[in-house]
Amino acid sequence: NERNAFWVFAAIMAAGMGFHAVFLNVVPLAAMLCTLLLHVFFSEKQVEESFRRQQENQRLRTEIMHSQIQPHFLYNSLGAIAELCDTDPQKAKSATLQFSRYFQGFMESINTQETIPFEQELAQSQRYLELEQLRYEDALRVEYQIDCLDFSIPPMCLQPLVENAIRHGIRRNPGGRGTITLTAAERSDCYE
Repeated sequence: NERNAFWVFAAIMAAGMGFHAVFLNVVPLAAMLCTLLLHVFFSEKQVEESFRRQQENQRLRTEIMHSQIQPHFLYNSLGAIAELCDTDPQKAKSATLQFSRYFQGFMESINTQETIPFEQELAQSQRYLELEQLRYEDALRVEYQIDCLDFSIPPMCLQPLVENAIRHGIRRNPGGRGTITLTAAERSDCYE
């Protein structure tokens, strides 16, 4: 495309110079036409490139979101719910609804490109933790020290931290026991 634009530019300039001998002031008109054509060409190219980058960013975002939901988490959660069906049907029903809410929140996060209220992200992480507590029972304790909720964060940024704390912290503790503490506080220049 760039080569074609160059040859169109060169052809118009050459034609303008050729007609210059016959008609005066054709060269400035030809130069102006070439400049206009190049501007249109490069504007279209920038729009196409911007659109391509947006599509690529959306594809990468979707891949990242999909990588956040680990298959072992799904299998383990559904396995824990299946066990509850035999031992505690009411708790199994509650866990199934919790799993449904978690998965719905996850799917909504995939399609969100803006920041979301921290409260919404916290609720999603709480649903995740409640499902994990089905598996770990008393081995996993969760504490909340939330002093503020009035700020926004990117979707799916809290849960990976919680998941890593379980996978790389609690599971590696002797006895596989531990406490996850989620805190949120407002500082003078940021939220922590």
